Amino acid sequence: LGVPEEAIVLETRSRTTYENAVQTRRLLGEPSVVVVTSASHVSRAVALFRKQGMTVEGYACGYKMRDRPGDLGRLNLFDLIPSLSALGKSTTAISELVGTVVYWLVGKI
Repeated sequence: LGVPEEAIVLETRSRTTYENAVQTRRLLGEPSVVVVTSASHVSRAVALFRKQGMTVEGYACGYKMRDRPGDLGRLNLFDLIPSLSALGKSTTAISELVGTVVYWLVGKI
């Protein structure tokens, strides 16, 4: 994407997004950073990095859903039948919600 190699810093010690935010702060101080992560995770990730005192811009990728409001006219009966794919998406959404609440309760966000 045209980013010079010398401008890229890899942080390889962390196991969680919280640890990544802490380690990034230690490596870079109080920088402006772009956090690139899955669309379902970007809100929590941005909050964790901001809590460390960084100026953060979130960039979501890996979207799992279409923009359904415009698709309502094209729905058919099969769209209403439960599927493994929908269950997986629900699991991801619930996991992010629970993760956000837990991090908030323990003061990490």
